[in-house]
Amino acid sequence: MVWPIAPETPSFPQRSSLPPRLSLAVVSFLVVVSGPWTMALGKEGPPAGGIDILAMPTPGAPAPAEPAKSIEQLKEEVRKNPKDLKSILKLGEAYEKKGDHTAATTLLWAHIEKLDRAGILLLAKAHTAKTEWGEVIRASNQLLAKNPKDEEALTFLGRAQFKRGKGPDEAKETLKKAIEANPHYQPAYEVLAEIYEKNPYEQRIVYQDMVEAIGPKPAFLTKLCAINTNDGENEQGQSYCNQAIAADDKNPDNHVNLGLITRQKGDPEKGQKLLKSAADRFPKSEFAQYQEAADLEQQKNWVDSYKYYEFCLNADSQSLRCLLGLGNTGVQLRKYDRALEAFKAACHKDGRKSAPLVRRASSAARGRKDADPSEKLEDLAERCSFL
Repeated sequence: MVWPIAPETPSFPQRSSLPPRLSLAVVSFLVVVSGPWTMALGKEGPPAGGIDILAMPTPGAPAPAEPAKSIEQLKEEVRKNPKDLKSILKLGEAYEKKGDHTAATTLLWAHIEKLDRAGILLLAKAHTAKTEWGEVIRASNQLLAKNPKDEEALTFLGRAQFKRGKGPDEAKETLKKAIEANPHYQPAYEVLAEIYEKNPYEQRIVYQDMVEAIGPKPAFLTKLCAINTNDGENEQGQSYCNQAIAADDKNPDNHVNLGLITRQKGDPEKGQKLLKSAADRFPKSEFAQYQEAADLEQQKNWVDSYKYYEFCLNADSQSLRCLLGLGNTGVQLRKYDRALEAFKAACHKDGRKSAPLVRRASSAARGRKDADPSEKLEDLAERCSFL
């Protein structure tokens, strides 16, 4: 048999014991086993009745997933066999995935006596999506009657108790029970942290507990960086911000907060450099653009501040603070048309907060003897709360 001549190739060290030409030829063909040993050379597939070894499943690999069934198919299955819990749950999950929470709750309540733990949790989830807190409490209590230490049911219950608005104390106790039942169950901590949103001291403790129990996840460190920055805990905040950056260097919030903390610690020059670096590196971050713009505005650097407020609105066209900042710096630069446009958009978003700033801008224009822009700004200030 004459082997085909391989094309000229660069000379590489040969691992095979075969001659170079033979080795190159052999690897270009498919070896197929079919009854007696045979070798099929230069063919795209195995001989008739043969076994393509490349198509054989990998030992231990999961079986191919079944094609997803449509909601109509699942409904038909439930209609044919209304006692089949598996079909009921699949249909409920399909409704949830589609966002049809009403259909999910209607289905699950219709079969409430058949539901297992997974079914009742799905029911609680659907009612949570509908913000029907009384129904969430009712569903959660069904599970807790059987297992008072079910951390998922306790978390659904705690969230519903908090959202229902009858005081957070009951919700806190419920969520603490969930954490005691499973110290690694993250959702319970997250709802508890939400309850303490206006209490940075307690919220800090919750996130520190999360780091200790679950591990230093980037999201936890980022939150601790922000909490300590806003609360003026500079030493602790700097440590958490550096840890957060090491864990997730691409999160702009950590870089901005580190700049703010550095400035709060008495090094404004380094803080300003960090804020500018964050703004330039993360053009899509409203937070980064706003902080740099506000920092420049405080220095009365109207030209660069105006530029970064525009960048901020490129990142988030609905940012109220950047609309107001752009309006103010626009007035300082006599860019009255753009300032009026920004102030008008701000009035549409929050007239009560915006009106005093628009009126102050009108006074600034009047002081510069720019009568026409001043009158337009004053007229807008009068109408601001009603736009």
